[in-house]
Amino acid sequence: MTCGPESSRFRILGPDMHWSFDLVATGEVEIGEVIRLRPTTSELDEIIDRHFFPPGVARGCGPCDWYLVVADPACPRRGLLHLVDDRWCEVRPAGCRLALEEAVAVATAGERIAVLDAGRAEIVVVSRGARRIIRTIPFTGRGPIALGGTGVVYAAAASELVAFDRSGDELHRIDVGVPITRLTVGDCGDLWIVTEQRTVWRWNETGFVQLAGELSTALASLPKTQVTQRGDHFCITVPRGTAAPHTSCFDRCGRPVDERAVPVASHRTGTAQTTAPLDSFMPRCRWHRLRLDADVPVATSIGVEVATTETLLETPHASDWQQVRDAATDFLFDQPAGRYLHLRITLASHADTTPVLRSIRLDFPRSTSAEWLPAVYRDAPESRDFLDRFLAIFDATLEELDRAIERFPAMLDPRHAPERVLPWVGSLVGMTLDASWPLQRRRALLERLPDLYRRRGTPAGVQLAIEAITGVTPVIEELNAPSPFGTLSQVRARRVPGGARVGEVRLFGRGRARVRLGSSALGATQLKSYGDPDDDARSALAFRVRVQLPATTEFDTARLERLVATQMPAHVVASVRVGEQLAAVGRASAVGIDTILSGLPRPILGTAGNVRLRRRSALWPGASRGDAVIAVGRGAAVGMQTILR
Repeated sequence: MTCGPESSRFRILGPDMHWSFDLVATGEVEIGEVIRLRPTTSELDEIIDRHFFPPGVARGCGPCDWYLVVADPACPRRGLLHLVDDRWCEVRPAGCRLALEEAVAVATAGERIAVLDAGRAEIVVVSRGARRIIRTIPFTGRGPIALGGTGVVYAAAASELVAFDRSGDELHRIDVGVPITRLTVGDCGDLWIVTEQRTVWRWNETGFVQLAGELSTALASLPKTQVTQRGDHFCITVPRGTAAPHTSCFDRCGRPVDERAVPVASHRTGTAQTTAPLDSFMPRCRWHRLRLDADVPVATSIGVEVATTETLLETPHASDWQQVRDAATDFLFDQPAGRYLHLRITLASHADTTPVLRSIRLDFPRSTSAEWLPAVYRDAPESRDFLDRFLAIFDATLEELDRAIERFPAMLDPRHAPERVLPWVGSLVGMTLDASWPLQRRRALLERLPDLYRRRGTPAGVQLAIEAITGVTPVIEELNAPSPFGTLSQVRARRVPGGARVGEVRLFGRGRARVRLGSSALGATQLKSYGDPDDDARSALAFRVRVQLPATTEFDTARLERLVATQMPAHVVASVRVGEQLAAVGRASAVGIDTILSGLPRPILGTAGNVRLRRRSALWPGASRGDAVIAVGRGAAVGMQTILR
């Protein structure tokens, strides 16, 4: 530990400490798991705008490639428009105007553009730049629409959702029950839906699922649209590398407007203040420091006001309050000594977002490293106060270092360490964690690291690592161990040490293993110049390992191979095999891994059947014999009253 100030007391106000007993909300503030401004319709719209394109706007292949459809007769340009140098131009394929009567929705996917023409009651899918028409789909709704990566077109007519395949045939038609306002397709092919009631749904092969919990967190996996819509105006923000993003705003006709003319949300403010003064239980207490765990987005602020009193019945004067604003989340008290502390926090926003306050920490009494200096530096009250506040700047840094040192042993506990620390913990013993593995499985693997480190490079170590990640016990086979080799020349009438018998060993011909003068045929042998030729039989499959897992294993082979590679010695070549529901008779077959004991399908002979004579054929009982099966332990005799099936 560092030679900093002596430890002081502290008090935390937060959801786990029942801060609703200490604080009361007024105005637009609400107190729950966090302290924040009440959600508004505008704020919800901003979250939806962040991940869902408006029906009439779509982005092309690049960040500066945008399309807009205009159907208002009062607008100077109508139909499909393309953004060029902050101006919308009509799309004219091959010198001709695209014949659209009332374009109400547009969507893009790669090089394809889909436009919903309500006037012609059809969806037109064209190539980039509308150079050619790919297909037209009859549809009487007014959108929105979306394009999937596989060529599927989604379209909404009020509360009814319709999906069309690549050829324009109808795939699905589902009534959601609530009018649909926006559609978008995620990276995984799932369709995301926003209804008129501002509820968000996800649709895939398993059906509809309504998003629950914090909406901004649930939609974090979707890409950002870069479009903000307010009323009849919308703005497009284009990133420019390290430079500030460029924002262009337009009206519903695509005419440029000043960004300052776009309406913004009204100013909102609210206060959370103590229900009663906070008691330090220390007379003449010098309160030291206040820290806020908060998020303060742009155009929002958090203001803090504090005052101290010595008695419970005193009320601070207006001039006694210390005000700290400009989103300061860590500051020192500049108040006279007093047992009680009055606290008031103001949240304000000039946008649709809100500041979020998660907890408040109060440190008292004042304790700084000035206590370790000679007393002459603390004789005068003015100089002592300045010195305390000056040294507190450095004490805060030392405190963070001390806290990091104190928490270091907890970082080595995989059960409670933060997720972002787990790869570092694994690197201490050379374990590489795949981020795609479930979090609990990664923690379980790291928890077994002491055993893994002692057994690393052994079959038991590999088996332990695979069990921790997949929950499945693998079969690990060393290919050169179970089957010896022999040659026919070693067979004798009597058994000799190292001799070979047909049916007991694998035959290994000397003439084909290595070139030997006088006994090998050129062209049929291998040229090797290292090792003893008599060891070829034993070294043919040396350092070769096969790891077998059942077909029910959820992890794909590539991930398992990466895991096995981290546990194998460098000179060992390992292969991973995920079993199938087929029996491979021989040394590569493992019951429970790639062999399933079950009934055979009924054999059908012929070109369309599943068997051929002498190959994959089975005898099947006739109708008169009944359904005979093996009854183990009940007097069954193979070949008599037992039929193998």
